[in-house]
Amino acid sequence: MNYRVIGNFSEYSMNMKTNIKVYNQNDVFVDSIDLYKNRERLNFIYNIMDKFNIRDKIQLENDLTQLIEIIEKHKEKKEKEKS
Repeated sequence: MNYRVIGNFSEYSMNMKTNIKVYNQNDVFVDSIDLYKNRERLNFIYNIMDKFNIRDKIQLENDLTQLIEIIEKHKEKKEKEKS
């Protein structure tokens, strides 16, 4: 599984809306979700599980956690550059 954050359209303390592209050799799945909302993350995970016929929910949750950390680091870097 490969992930690509296509873009962030809002980065506030209460939400982080993002377009995420998930793909492998055969299929592509794109969705817009708020990474800070548990329900949207779970729906995203279940959609990926259905689309790619995957049953490892814990790994997908870990992948999303890593994506959130990367986006937050990028956000902090941009804020430091503005200062």
